[in-house]
Amino acid sequence: SGGAQFAHRFLYLHPENRAQRVVLANAGWYTLPDFDRAYPYGLGATTVTPLQLAQLLQKRVIVLLGDQDTDMQHTSLNRSAAAMQQGRHRLARGHTFYLAAAQAAKTMDTGFNWSMSLAPGVAHENEKMAQYAFPLLLHGPLSVQ
Repeated sequence: SGGAQFAHRFLYLHPENRAQRVVLANAGWYTLPDFDRAYPYGLGATTVTPLQLAQLLQKRVIVLLGDQDTDMQHTSLNRSAAAMQQGRHRLARGHTFYLAAAQAAKTMDTGFNWSMSLAPGVAHENEKMAQYAFPLLLHGPLSVQ
């Protein structure tokens, strides 16, 4: 989850990156593609431009979520008010992030090359998530959820 948090913020803040496919797995909370929200929960007051956001939305990004990652009391779950607005647990927050990105692409009238995949039966378990993430890095999702 910490890696996913780092990776999606890296994509925002380093638009010159050469990543061609990125899997974001079970982040605890997200920086939403929203210029009206202050960083780190949104892009307000960052150097990210709308053009850079549009370019990110066209990159191959896969939001991978464990469909059992719903523990609202997990010891490392961010429970700040801003994080809780994204959802009560990691699964809900991942959905919020993906839908916000899809809506941003629609609003900006730009391409959207993201997908969301679910890892069935997986909670906040790194080894199990890795089994689903590795093939996605190599081949992409079998279907868009």
